[in-house]
Formats: sequence, structure tokens, C-alpha cells
Amino acid sequence: MSKLDNADGQLSMPSSTLMFDVDDADQAAEYLRGALNMLGKLSVAPSPLFYTLLYTYCAGKSVRLNKELDTLLENQGSLAQDEAAALFQRFFGGAAEALVEDIRKELVAMVAQVIGSLVDIAGKTSLSSDSVSSQIEKLADTKNPTEVVAAATAILSETRQFVTDSRALEAELLSSVEEMHKLKEELSNAKREATIDGLTGVFNRRAFDKRLTDLMSMSDGLASGFCLLLLDVDNFKRINDTYGHIVGDKVLSEFAKQISRLTRRSDFIARYGGEEFAVLLPGTRITNAFTVAENIRATLERVRLRRSSSGESLGAVTVSLGVACFREGETAEQFVARSDKALYRAKRLGRNRTILAD
Repeated sequence: MSKLDNADGQLSMPSSTLMFDVDDADQAAEYLRGALNMLGKLSVAPSPLFYTLLYTYCAGKSVRLNKELDTLLENQGSLAQDEAAALFQRFFGGAAEALVEDIRKELVAMVAQVIGSLVDIAGKTSLSSDSVSSQIEKLADTKNPTEVVAAATAILSETRQFVTDSRALEAELLSSVEEMHKLKEELSNAKREATIDGLTGVFNRRAFDKRLTDLMSMSDGLASGFCLLLLDVDNFKRINDTYGHIVGDKVLSEFAKQISRLTRRSDFIARYGGEEFAVLLPGTRITNAFTVAENIRATLERVRLRRSSSGESLGAVTVSLGVACFREGETAEQFVARSDKALYRAKRLGRNRTILAD
């Protein structure tokens, strides 16, 4: 039995992890003091919007957020509500794909700045080696963020021996390398966020489409083929209408956890849309896929969500499933459509059941 509520007795949504990990108590207290100090200096209300931005700023976990906030404060000495909202949306609002491209561009710009410093201080002979020239050509040709960082790091390593007489530049180079690695980590996190459903923590529809394409391309190499489960929460509109969307969201989040627990690490779970989930089972025959589907259905039927504050139970929340095994020669749309047709047949036959596709 799950007891999942907040202080008001409402079932709550999971928090975002795009920008920072959970800090320990001492670190959190230090960042809290810094954020409160900035709230006072800026004369803004300690609302979640301003506090989240300033706490993240004090924690120093996002190079790009700190730069943009520093520029705003330097130019106008204050932070307006609309500017804070725009920053929050940019860094915490799920615009992960735009953030990936912005970080990539910033990496390239930073590398160009560092190379310019090397030319100015170390002179032309510092950049005359074949190795450095090769890395610069690679840097100019690639748009891959990982290759950008690798080429930049190689250039710095090759040229540092020519500038040992400048301690200031040495410190600048070390700082730049650290900043580039930090940006690379942010880039990795942002790319991950672009494929994850923010509510449930499983993969999103875009990631599902890519994984399905990959499995179809290597289906000849899968001895037992692969199967798809499409799962839809029964009467989900009633749950939202009766208990509210926050409770409905928590049902989806809890069901995603249960499905993850009941499948293998090699299986692929995605929120397909709304209250519908998709599970790809590589190396699985249709009979085994049916067994997996029935295990998921029966387990979710027994889950009871209850509010701790009131003891109110949502009762049994059931799911219907359609199961299909991929056939050589069919398109992705045809494959998904067969599973979807089986799912809706399960709905028409009374819900809370698993139906195999034709």
C-alpha cells in the first residue's frame, strides 16, 4: 500500500532533477543563507520562483544560469518578475533540446577564446606543431559536443608547455578546462532530459520512437524477435474529475515505478501519451510477452493509493493492455496500430484485461 501525500494531504508530483542533485544538510544550509541574503538585497519576495533561481545560483551548479543572472544584475541591479519567470522556464521548464544546442555553441565559443589567448601570449610558434594544427582542424569541422571538448583539451595540453612563464594564463587555462567539463556534464544532463518524461521519470514518446526504429533495424539479430505492450489506465478521466489532476499525475507516476519494477533492465518503458504507457520487450516471444503483461495488470490491480492525512482510498485502479509481436516487413505505424487495436478491444470487452493482437 502506498501513502503518497504532501502537507495538504494531496498526492504530489516528483521534483525535477535537471540542474542539481540533492545537497547534504551543511551544503543546503550554506546555499539557503546565500539565497536569503540575495533575496534581501534584491528586495524580492521569497517565492518559489525567486528562491529556486537564487538557491541554484548560490550552489553554482549551472554555469550558464549564473552567467545570465550575473549579466542581468550587472546591467540593471534588479530582477523583475517576468525576467525571473523567463529564466525559470529556460532552465527548469523542460526546454532541454534548445538548452543542448545553446551549451554546444557556448563550448565552441569558449574554445575560440582560449585559442585566441594562446596566440596572443605564446606567439605563432606555439601553435606550429602538426598535432595542434590537426586538433584545430578537427575543432572547426565537428559539431559533436564530446569531440569539441576532446579537441579543446588536446590543444590546451599541447600548448601549455609554451606559456609556463605566465602564471595568470596557466590559471586561466585550468579554469577553462574545469568550466568546459562542467558544461559537458550539463550537456549530458540536458540531453538526458530531452528523452525523459518529466512526470513519471520513464522515457518519453520521442525516445520510444527511436528505440522502436533501432529494434526494427536489428530484428534479424534477435533470436526471439521483440514485442510491444500498450497499456492504458482504465477510467482515468474519472480519477482526474473526482480527485483532481495532482492525484491523477501521482497515479501515473506510481504506475510507472511499478511497471519498471516488473520488467527487465533490457526492456524499454515509455509514457506514450496521456495515461498510456508503452513497453518494448526485446528477445521475447508473444507467449512470454503475454505473461509479462498479465503480471503487470494483476499487480497494478492490487495497488492501493491512500491519502495519509484523511485515510481516503482511491480504490482499485486497473489497466487494459494490448500485446503485439513485430512481424518482418511491417512498418512502425502498422506494428503500433496492431497493439493499439488489441488494447481498445480489451477496453470494449470490459477493461482490466490483456488482449493479444491479430
